Amino acid sequence: MSAPAVLWAPPWRTAATLNPTLDLEMVYQNAAARPYTSPVSEIDLRGRKPDGPARSESTRATHVLREQIIGGIRPPRAKLVERELAVELGISRVPIREALRALVAEGLVIPRLNSWMTVREFTSRDIEELFEVRSALDPLAFRLAAMRADEEGLARLRSSLDAEGRSSNSSTFQGADFHSIVVQIADNALLSEIWRNIESRMRWLLGQNSDGEELHADHTDLYAAIFAGNAAAAAQLASDHIETSRTFVSRHRT
Repeated sequence: MSAPAVLWAPPWRTAATLNPTLDLEMVYQNAAARPYTSPVSEIDLRGRKPDGPARSESTRATHVLREQIIGGIRPPRAKLVERELAVELGISRVPIREALRALVAEGLVIPRLNSWMTVREFTSRDIEELFEVRSALDPLAFRLAAMRADEEGLARLRSSLDAEGRSSNSSTFQGADFHSIVVQIADNALLSEIWRNIESRMRWLLGQNSDGEELHADHTDLYAAIFAGNAAAAAQLASDHIETSRTFVSRHRT
């Protein structure tokens, strides 16, 4: 019987045995010693990053409404009336209209003929379809990230993971950021294009797992696999993570 294949990792990574059985404790110790940058910048409700330029009014409104919907501040079937939203955000109705159109395209808002729009209510079928797509994309994204992550990418992912651990709302925002960064690290243009088309719905789905501790534990294991360059372990952990999320969402919707 031939020896198990050892997965390639960049030479600057820790020289651990990179087989599908990952020595997570060793990887954690090595990862903890690595420097990392400050947490991923948060965008405030005025649509600006710290020390960054102001966004356009429509982009700002899109961001605010998107995060409110994903975070549950605007619940399913909630009315989205242009006039009221314009007053609330302190802008004119034109950028509100543009923002709502963008959110319709993202799958978070439902248009109604000659009436106000509403926040989408995801059905059980919608959720199952999202999980089916995640089951195909996530293992690929995490496997590629483990193969292609460089020091800058690992630093960003580590920062997101640490921010997630400190956040009281990690399951909705930082937890979703972690997945978005993994797609970027995977460095596959077609995968990134597909992700952009479904990102808002995926962020909503990721936010349905409100068990922040379990979510953070799963992400810690996934980070360790990516850090070690263990593509097989990263893909398997991603699949396990999806099933954990699926079980949690199913249990809390029945």
